Amino acid sequence: MLLHMITFGVFWRGIIDHKNKLLFTAGLYNLPPLTLENYSQYKPSFALGGLARLTLPTGEYDEEQSANLGSNRYSLQLGSLITFGFGESFLDPQLTTIDFLPSITFFGDNDDAFNADTIKQKPLFKLESHITHNFNPGLWLSIDGVYSYGGETKTDGRSNDNTQRSLNMAATLGLQFSKSLGLKLSYGETIERNDDGLDGEFTRLTLIYTQL
Repeated sequence: MLLHMITFGVFWRGIIDHKNKLLFTAGLYNLPPLTLENYSQYKPSFALGGLARLTLPTGEYDEEQSANLGSNRYSLQLGSLITFGFGESFLDPQLTTIDFLPSITFFGDNDDAFNADTIKQKPLFKLESHITHNFNPGLWLSIDGVYSYGGETKTDGRSNDNTQRSLNMAATLGLQFSKSLGLKLSYGETIERNDDGLDGEFTRLTLIYTQL
């Protein structure tokens, strides 16, 4: 839970990750930068943040191949974090948080598409949500969901009739062994989709080390 709240508490940052994405996040309301000294005294409540993620057209791409590592286009995701906190502080052993992240992703055109001149894609809407509760200082649980809709493509002006729609749910159990060391076990799967929506399931075990 400590990592979760620190991530959302960043006031402003800009980074390029290993997948060639430029990410900006900002605290818009009630998300001030927190030092170690005032972190334990800050009372969480309603807060609002924003993000912008730009994906660059990098990676290997060959228009003669149907599948490529690179997408040969830009994409821009814009979203807003809406969070509600119920507890005396971020270190409250009974802290509950409810988070919503609505976003929309805009896609550039691929002008060197396989067997076509241009592929266009409509915006993709997503709503991500999390309900997280601390049971004690060393144990927390979250229920997570992601709903996606949109993203239909057109090839040389002709619709491919492939609008995506899917609902994915997951649960995460967290164990905190110390202030620096934690473990997360997550499981998720698609529970509803159309023929073109995302499908699948996952199990993930994550070891977390934080240098405070």
